[in-house]
Amino acid sequence: MRHLELIEYEIKIPGKEASGEYLLDAEPINDHCTRVSAIESEDDKTDESLSFIKFSMPIDSRVSTRTIDVAFTVATDKEGKTTFQKAKNPYISVYFPTETESKLDFIVQGPFRTTPNRSSVPADEEENEALAEQTAKLLRQSVLELRDMGLLDLSLIRILPLDEDDFDVYPLFYPLYEEMRDLFSSERVLPVKDGKGYTKAANAVIARSREIAELLPSELISELINGKRHYEWLPVSLTETGPYKDVLSYFSSILGIEVIRPEDLRSYFNDNHSFLENRDNDWLVRLYKLYETVPNIFSESNYRNILDAVIVRTASNRIVAPYRKSQSSYLPNVFLPSKKAMQAEVEFVHPYLFEKCRTFFENVLHLKTPNEYEHFVKSLEKRYAGTDFSGSFEEHVQDIHALVKYLRNSDYEADLRQIVRKAFYIKCRSGGKAYWARPHSKVIRFPQSETGLMLEQYYKGIAPDIYFVDFDAYQSAGITFDDLRALGVTDKIITGDEKPGVNTIPAILADSLSGERPETFAGNSALISWKRPFSTSPSMRKLKTP
Repeated sequence: MRHLELIEYEIKIPGKEASGEYLLDAEPINDHCTRVSAIESEDDKTDESLSFIKFSMPIDSRVSTRTIDVAFTVATDKEGKTTFQKAKNPYISVYFPTETESKLDFIVQGPFRTTPNRSSVPADEEENEALAEQTAKLLRQSVLELRDMGLLDLSLIRILPLDEDDFDVYPLFYPLYEEMRDLFSSERVLPVKDGKGYTKAANAVIARSREIAELLPSELISELINGKRHYEWLPVSLTETGPYKDVLSYFSSILGIEVIRPEDLRSYFNDNHSFLENRDNDWLVRLYKLYETVPNIFSESNYRNILDAVIVRTASNRIVAPYRKSQSSYLPNVFLPSKKAMQAEVEFVHPYLFEKCRTFFENVLHLKTPNEYEHFVKSLEKRYAGTDFSGSFEEHVQDIHALVKYLRNSDYEADLRQIVRKAFYIKCRSGGKAYWARPHSKVIRFPQSETGLMLEQYYKGIAPDIYFVDFDAYQSAGITFDDLRALGVTDKIITGDEKPGVNTIPAILADSLSGERPETFAGNSALISWKRPFSTSPSMRKLKTP
């Protein structure tokens, strides 16, 4: 069988008569690898040729020439490039094909034990299981040798056992699947982009488009993802709809190789601000041109949008996100260049980038020139940024009127409350002294409730560090209870069974108005007792510590 050079055949079955011949040519590559070419010549038909690369491994046997073999169907184009193809008849061969499908896309030949009529190969035979284990080792060795020959590419990987489910019904060659999974996880056998070598699964990434791989060559994607590890792109022909879609699925789901889409860059840019800071403007132009091709990822209606990706270079050379998420909408962080507003305390798109990528900024990001609200917010943050407010009270009152107006707008409310929480002051009194205090870092109370209840009198002597808003000054300037409440000033009395907080005071107010007199109350740090008041007027009642 090993020395056949010509096979002639003739079929005399009525209605199926045919005759022809096979010419075989074997070209040794090494002592266990051979390139075999077969030319089929059949009467009245064009000659067809098949080529195989066959690997052999001797098995433990009393017959020294017995081997286990795997053969891959190959084709060679005019340029001499070799590609691998699925075998047409993937039946297990025991010197001649049997009727048992191997569930493989290449040919396996060996001295397997068959049924008496030689039609099938039992999967549960111990000898066959041992041969399958040896076939798995031979397959691993064959793939590594093909890599060393420079022939390992996606066309070969596609015909390797990648689908575990293929072996549910006939599991004899399941060890080949396991061997390949281990090989891909541990060895440099994954072809990199443009055929420039091989890498391991741990160092591989897959680009969803060629443009991403070209924008971020291996040095840059390595810097962006993790400066301590070197990454390589796999071939860009790995797509979800192309001929290697099953290979892509295997690489991503089984080997855990990340597939990077344009929208996936957001998390890397947001975690690694220095990366974009170190890129020049021409590189950013290429990035924005890439994003122009996928405008839907910047659509507010897309729940996976990347409007908060830190990608825009400003005129001050900062890298910022185009938008920030508010409660019910997105608010801009950066604006289109405007000659009338360039002196405003807001960020503008870098003029060179705007000139080169106007479509991206106007039609994809939908950025605008700055509006009144953004001017106000930036001015407010600047004026209240210090440890104290240094402006005039009149300016402060104007700020409150503007704040209250914008707080009534649901588009701005959540965003503005965060700003007030971090950077706003209220004029107040404590211990006979005047202070500017932040309403969200200090508990600031009204000295008197809207119903006329003298809160300051009730707290006097109990908690001297309480801050009271200078309501007389605000009231004379047209600021109402509701305005100050909106900024965090409170007239709430914390009840004794609530968790103690800053300046916690027992809630005895409601009881005093109803005429009830609890004898004792456990306050924040001391036992507080009622004493009979000198007047029945609620405004004259007073708490004393024992």
